[in-house]
Amino acid sequence: MQVGCLAAHQDVVRERDPPSRCFTLLEGFCCSYKETLDGKRQIMAVHVPGDLPDLQSLHLRVLDNSIATVTPCRVGFIQHAALRSLGRDRPRLVEACWRSTLIDAAIVREWMAQHRAARCLCPSVPPPVRVVHAPGGGRAGAGRNLRLADDPGRAW
Repeated sequence: MQVGCLAAHQDVVRERDPPSRCFTLLEGFCCSYKETLDGKRQIMAVHVPGDLPDLQSLHLRVLDNSIATVTPCRVGFIQHAALRSLGRDRPRLVEACWRSTLIDAAIVREWMAQHRAARCLCPSVPPPVRVVHAPGGGRAGAGRNLRLADDPGRAW
């Protein structure tokens, strides 16, 4: 694993790039997003330390989403070849990783369905501002509120 530190608001991986490695988030917060047709970002998920945000890239020829840091982050990059080798030696680890990925996908589907239903029923209600809290009860961003966007699932 190659550990690196990234500044806030920096892409870790970009949509349409050919992946050769995955990463695990060691410190900080990042988000998966897609660009809308008008060039805005739509947040698909927020990731916390311990997450493997792009594990699915192991089986993709090109990435289908981007992941950017929200705060300064420390990440560990893992080459796909090393993950494949580990998977051959430890099949139960592979099962656990894929179970985690499938759970994440199910959460996103449910979240998007609920979000769209709520927007259809109450389009005039302004969305809430989201605040990310750092581990230990503090707030991310050196004690300041961190506004990710108007709300997840909505372009910003």
